[in-house]
Amino acid sequence: MGSRIHVYPNGSLFVGSVTEKDGGDYLCVARNKMGDDLTLMHVSLRRKPAKIDHKHHFKKQVFHGKEFQVDCKASGSPVPEISWSLPDGTMINSAMQADDSGHRTRRLTLFHNGTLYFNKVGMAEEGNYTCYAQNTLGKDEMQVHLTVITAAPRIQQSYKTNMR
Repeated sequence: MGSRIHVYPNGSLFVGSVTEKDGGDYLCVARNKMGDDLTLMHVSLRRKPAKIDHKHHFKKQVFHGKEFQVDCKASGSPVPEISWSLPDGTMINSAMQADDSGHRTRRLTLFHNGTLYFNKVGMAEEGNYTCYAQNTLGKDEMQVHLTVITAAPRIQQSYKTNMR
């Protein structure tokens, strides 16, 4: 029957790596010298489009040089893939990190759960970030605007000297 479908000696049916094609009617037949018995089962699959949990559009302010973290957790069946669009238009997902000759990757981490993390925010990180959750049934998105705050310049006091 194939490596993902197995019928055990006790009559149990196992289907691994279930796909939408596995839904439908299954006929179980038991047979011996005394006769036959059968039962029909209908299998329907629960499938849900990707949906970002606790979705909100928000603005985040972070001080220059500090860390920035934003979560993007999603649910759905099949399990949605999470990807992020960065302010410069770069798309990243947990399978492949941004490749810009190592400048961004030293500070940027995208975890498998969808959390985007910068260990040191610079002015280059300011802008709009969009999280996308996608599976075969749909796509959802959430936008975050990051503003990087720099300390206001301060003139150090110095002692005045008398000039003659």
